[in-house]
Amino acid sequence: MRLAERQLRILVNDLGVGGTETHLSRILPVLVKQYGWKIKLFLFSDQLDLAPALLDAGVKIYYPKLPAWIKRLCGQKGTRLLNTLVGFFRVVIDFCVDRTCITHFFLARAYIVGMCAAIVTRLPADKYMSRRSLNDYQHTVFGARRIETWLHTKMRRILVNSQRITDQLVENEGVSPDKVIKIYNGLQEMPACYQDRALYREALIKAQGLSPDTWIFITVANLIPYKGHVDLLSALSQLTPEDTGGRPWRLLCVGTDAGSGYAAELRQQAVALGVGDKVSWLGKQSTVFALYAGSDIGFLCPYRNEGFSNALLEGMAIGLPLIVTDVGGNAEAVAHRETGLVVPAQNPPALAAAITTLCQNPDFIKAYGVAGRERVQSRFSLSQCVSAYHTVYTSTSSVATQSSVDATPQERESNIMEISDV
Repeated sequence: MRLAERQLRILVNDLGVGGTETHLSRILPVLVKQYGWKIKLFLFSDQLDLAPALLDAGVKIYYPKLPAWIKRLCGQKGTRLLNTLVGFFRVVIDFCVDRTCITHFFLARAYIVGMCAAIVTRLPADKYMSRRSLNDYQHTVFGARRIETWLHTKMRRILVNSQRITDQLVENEGVSPDKVIKIYNGLQEMPACYQDRALYREALIKAQGLSPDTWIFITVANLIPYKGHVDLLSALSQLTPEDTGGRPWRLLCVGTDAGSGYAAELRQQAVALGVGDKVSWLGKQSTVFALYAGSDIGFLCPYRNEGFSNALLEGMAIGLPLIVTDVGGNAEAVAHRETGLVVPAQNPPALAAAITTLCQNPDFIKAYGVAGRERVQSRFSLSQCVSAYHTVYTSTSSVATQSSVDATPQERESNIMEISDV
């Protein structure tokens, strides 16, 4: 493919602060600047939190622009529907005008709506879909699995970011193994300033009004029930002073409920469990690296849906040891007893035991942090990730593959295409 032909069309729901959206805000500018791709991004919402970095890189963004009075008249659900319709017709027009541009769908809503437009216009160009979470959501939407399974047959490739998602596509949705490509999320190299974690910890202790010996725990995840905040609160409520070496603790909870009201439920739950005064609800943060650098232990405790979390890579890149549940790609990011601990989902006692293990073994905390930083640098760099996407898009008959250095025997024996380090 010649440079002039490197044109890419991305469809995604919105550019709010979420895992997929953050991922796109990192990889698309590099595809433009380093590989010369011309990229058009189509949204089905006017949520544009992450748009500035993309616009600065030259990515063209198209989104519904509804007047405020129409939004007030239609309400939240009506506005969502109208945005989807407007986005659909805008995509139809572009599909009719540009018949050769590669099209890549991210997330289920953009996939289904965008493919309806592709079918209506008989779009001949190569089409790719990214599945970035487990398929639990299909059980809550009537006909979703049947529709997506049919649409999968029309994709040139289906890209995933964890082995668990690969297994679901092949075993549950009938996707041919040679159509699936695994590309792990990537992260840019962290500035050297974050290596001075003692400095950030001191600043965080002061900002939170804590005693110097306080354990600082952190979880970065939007406030959604399946993210497992209740399980984490329950585990923390089980800790005794002996479990933490006689030291107090504080949990920093970063994330938003997007107006669902779930944040209030979690606050009430924390109070009911007797830990309400030990949790700081920090809401949405523009950056979390300083918070990671000042914390002692990080958590991600989902019980379903999870694909491969950017938050885990960010924490490990800072040198933060992690405790995660064995859901989605968590155990692919966090190497058990090497960069952190992996526990069963929805098991607060196991989670509490893991916390106790780290609090009573400070050497583990230091060793896991160092190993986590090295793991991100060697396996999950942004350059590796973007190079993999470029390889997929420019491939005509085959895709370069390379097995992960620590792949399981099952992965090494599989025919699944994987690009994790090219």
